[in-house]
Amino acid sequence: MLEDDEEVAALYHAWCDDLRATFDEVEPWWQELRARESASALRERWPAGVASHPRVLGAYVEHHRRCERLLAKRRGAPVVAVSFTDDDAWGVAAEPEPRTLLPFVPQQLLIDRLQVEEPALFQKMIHLLLSPVGRGLDPAPSLEGLGMATRSAAAGIMGAAPPKPRSFELELRHGVDRGVARLLAAAADLAPGAPQSTVRSSSSEAHAMAHFLYHRALEEALSEAELWWTRLLFAAEDRGLSPEEAREHGYRLHFCGPVSHPAVIGVIAGYWALCEEINGALAPEQYVAPAQLLLGWLLDERHESWVAMLSAMPYWPVARDREGRWIA
Repeated sequence: MLEDDEEVAALYHAWCDDLRATFDEVEPWWQELRARESASALRERWPAGVASHPRVLGAYVEHHRRCERLLAKRRGAPVVAVSFTDDDAWGVAAEPEPRTLLPFVPQQLLIDRLQVEEPALFQKMIHLLLSPVGRGLDPAPSLEGLGMATRSAAAGIMGAAPPKPRSFELELRHGVDRGVARLLAAAADLAPGAPQSTVRSSSSEAHAMAHFLYHRALEEALSEAELWWTRLLFAAEDRGLSPEEAREHGYRLHFCGPVSHPAVIGVIAGYWALCEEINGALAPEQYVAPAQLLLGWLLDERHESWVAMLSAMPYWPVARDREGRWIA
């Protein structure tokens, strides 16, 4: 039971308190959006509701990482050596504590448990079908990293014909155009009044370099996601499922399909944060919306399969902490 493990109980109660405070923080934004948009438009752009706001995702990422740190500490905790002849080695006192036998799963603690103890919070968080917890890039994208980019990479940006991007052959089941429109419109809701359609050819050198590096990182992440998804489906077929049944099984496990892979989430989060870092360092007229750099600049025939995979995201898996910093 939760209360038998004081550390886990403290994590859970801190999460609930922070989650309530975060919802209170973003409620004015949400109500303003509801007043401005029709219910159908809001459902289309924000299918997961207010739970997919970057601040709520930021709270989730923060507490998920706390859970991971506790689990890592317990896995690495030294085992106390007790002599066979020691009286303390016998009886109830020698039994391991429950937490050493039943490690918890962060998702179950942060989402599933709310259904029993915090049903109002659960009704909001149940729609969080794409985890914002990605595999962070090392090193994380940064302005300093842009300055250290190689001359060959910089030359590639200015070249007229960049290498042909890899095409991914996956059978997806969502509406691509609808997904693209949803993601671009939702991003605009987060930054009302900011330019949303800056073309790559007129962007700053820093934004162009960021997109070049993002393109390279995303291709690697999508390749990894494709391999993971294919193996997942093949494994299901090896257990006797038909190809159609295997695909349905995959989507039951991972609602958003291959884009759910942590490598893809990590690239999206890392380069969204970098784009905003660049925006903060440049004049307002040089602003580039992160959604344009990550998705809008890929809207061409050469990246059709990339856009198809990304557009499966029901919302941007990007997180912001309570100080307003984007979490890479």
